[in-house]
Amino acid sequence: MNKTALFALAAGIAGLSACSHLRSPTDDQLVTLLHGEKMRPGMPKVDLVAMQCLRAWSNDAELIQGLSANFAAEATGKERCRGRIDGWLADRERNPSNYSFEDISAPATVRRVVALAAPDKLASVPDQQADHAAPPPMLMPKLTPPSTNVPTGPSTDIGTTRALVKEADDACKLVQQKATASAPLALQRFAKYCVSYVQRAKATLGDGSQVNQAQVDLIARGSKGMTATAQRLMQPSRKD
Repeated sequence: MNKTALFALAAGIAGLSACSHLRSPTDDQLVTLLHGEKMRPGMPKVDLVAMQCLRAWSNDAELIQGLSANFAAEATGKERCRGRIDGWLADRERNPSNYSFEDISAPATVRRVVALAAPDKLASVPDQQADHAAPPPMLMPKLTPPSTNVPTGPSTDIGTTRALVKEADDACKLVQQKATASAPLALQRFAKYCVSYVQRAKATLGDGSQVNQAQVDLIARGSKGMTATAQRLMQPSRKD
């Protein structure tokens, strides 16, 4: 066997090995990790923006189909939502089993996230398939959330959002100072994404002339999440 064939074989084995090391969270673990800030009866079990984000990062043609331009390759929305989810992954309360972004963005897992994003009245219909089976393809278009150009919750003015970003910035800087080599892994892992999130949030807001209300609301929610996660990770009583 020549060197080229050996290299191709080794690469194929390495690829299969990498795939085999991915872990698959249960539905309950996905709900704990990806739940929205305010859960009420009848609402989706997972955050809709997080669901869109994972569809974008799945690199699966079927899952990517129908996503808004904000989640397209190289779009700022795709990068920003990745930082938000990475923050959740670094939070031991949300992610006690330490799943990675690669674990939860695997196509098979993302299909289950899409199914969990269905309203309770749809999710409660008896399922003849296995618990972790992929949802029927025809169901997916119905699960696509409203366009990101339309705010889905109370609007936040840009002044308040800037203040929330500033609060997140201060919290992220404290995390960065504490994220030494001897610090808990969760703190080190979160510090990187927290600081980069604030940088992207500031760049998106700019002078306020090029940002729409949906973006302002998204940045406000993300900044609150960054601050809350930073504060939890820095609590002296935490055991990592």
